[in-house]
Amino acid sequence: MRTLPHGLLTLLLFAAAACGTAAKAASGTVAIPGVCSYRMPAGWTVLNLPGAVYPAAVEGPDTAGPGHLKAMITVNTDTAPLPLPEWCSQSVARNKVQFAALHAQVGELERFATAANVPGFRANVDLTAHGRPIHYVMYFFAGSGDSKIAVTCACAASDADHYAPLFEAAMETFVPN
Repeated sequence: MRTLPHGLLTLLLFAAAACGTAAKAASGTVAIPGVCSYRMPAGWTVLNLPGAVYPAAVEGPDTAGPGHLKAMITVNTDTAPLPLPEWCSQSVARNKVQFAALHAQVGELERFATAANVPGFRANVDLTAHGRPIHYVMYFFAGSGDSKIAVTCACAASDADHYAPLFEAAMETFVPN
């Protein structure tokens, strides 16, 4: 399945802070059958956002209403038949082009491994959308077969120091299915 470019979809959802149907994950785990699972930060909610293929983990004072998301973790997939490092490099290059008008600062790819030693990569992205400085940490993993999984963690740039350890802890629990 090919979805919208992972960074672009998250940008649209986060900048608009879209509303959706909230469903609390009793275990604190976001489980997407056939794709992945991870533990979301304590107190967060699982939300089905309009236009998103998979549910997102979100924090916000009013997750059922528009405009109040503080941070979110979204998942997208791609079935490009490329090795993970090449796919990640192409994804980062594509994001640099897509976000050029937003003065995006896209960091270099870094190797990342979960607590269970699932290998992956991550990159930081900072940009301004609709007058709001936004910080992203993008994580990339191999899924089953040719599938690739992009996890985008987003928050206001001014809150990046607060959310960085929460994003990291969530991604350390990441398991592809």
